[in-house]
Amino acid sequence: MIILSHGMAKSASSFTVQIILGLVNKHCELNGFRNFALGEFIKSQKSMFVYDETDIDVIVKSILHNSKFTNNDFVVIKLHRSCTPFISSLIDSRKIIALSSYRDPRDMALSLIDAGKKDEELGLTRFTKYKSLEDTIPAIKYQLRCSKTWAASLNTLFIPFVDLASKPYDVANKISNHLSIDFHKSVVDELINDKTKIWEYNKGKKIRWIEEFGEMDTEWTSIMNDFYDFVNQINRPYKSEPPAKPVA
Repeated sequence: MIILSHGMAKSASSFTVQIILGLVNKHCELNGFRNFALGEFIKSQKSMFVYDETDIDVIVKSILHNSKFTNNDFVVIKLHRSCTPFISSLIDSRKIIALSSYRDPRDMALSLIDAGKKDEELGLTRFTKYKSLEDTIPAIKYQLRCSKTWAASLNTLFIPFVDLASKPYDVANKISNHLSIDFHKSVVDELINDKTKIWEYNKGKKIRWIEEFGEMDTEWTSIMNDFYDFVNQINRPYKSEPPAKPVA
């Protein structure tokens, strides 16, 4: 089964994918199945992360049509980009599985600024352009547009950051149900008991914006209205069906 783990930037998307990997690895270990690295199918992929400019349709088709990938096998893909109509159709039919984490844009902006400061200290450049709330606006708008495309399928499981931060075991259990595999508390224990193991861990605080954001101007008010529309869109009946066999 191909698992697409999408998330807004700084929405604990790395934490989410680590939970997924832990649950899948445990499932494969206990049942004799395989969890493939993405690079075993796409040689140019050095990690599970697929960049926005990469054609996700081509990647998924290549895996599904590879003779060594069976219905009992897994491959986990992490991404921040939008969902395509082709991918959405596969999610609808449960030929692949999708999850998507999201976060209040105000908290996301604060976390992007924190990440920029951390990158400067480490001599990195990925987030250093985010020095003010205004600097984060283009990224916030882009991430929100991308997340909306994942809502096109009723089978996408949406995961709010506030739940990941406050009740990770409940979220992990929900993820295991979505993947149709057993829940293992030890997977979450390992991460919660040593947060240095959580990739890109920042502060892990929810609703920071109440104390740190300040007054919203017209543009941020518009962003938040757009976000509320998105939340209303995903708070709809969730359609869950057993995973289907890969496409021929």
